[in-house]
Amino acid sequence: MARSHGLVGVSCLCLFLVGCTLDSFSLSALGTAKDDGGPVVVGSLDVVTASTQNAMHDLGLFVSTSRDGNTARLTSTTPGGKRFTLLLRATKTDHGDETQVSIKWEKEADDAFWLQLTGALAKPSAQQ
Repeated sequence: MARSHGLVGVSCLCLFLVGCTLDSFSLSALGTAKDDGGPVVVGSLDVVTASTQNAMHDLGLFVSTSRDGNTARLTSTTPGGKRFTLLLRATKTDHGDETQVSIKWEKEADDAFWLQLTGALAKPSAQQ
């Protein structure tokens, strides 16, 4: 456990030294950024919503989901008690369906958790 915390610390320091932020690192893991800076995942809103819910459940989170047209909202709380909502927005491109993922924190952000979650989302899914 202490070793993983050390690796996270060293990784954050390296990102700081090269001028990157945790958000820009997570973007490279998932895809390109759109106007509001959220990563883009290849796939329909339904597929990305299901795989995101599965990734969040794998992290031990309870997820409340709602959908309104081309937007899905997944609300949860980190293990550290910080409440957040993931906004998933569907877009159609010349290359197929894409879904933009952004996060809205209720109060302060938990960048380490967001990095962990984007890493979980970047893993291949059986549904895709």
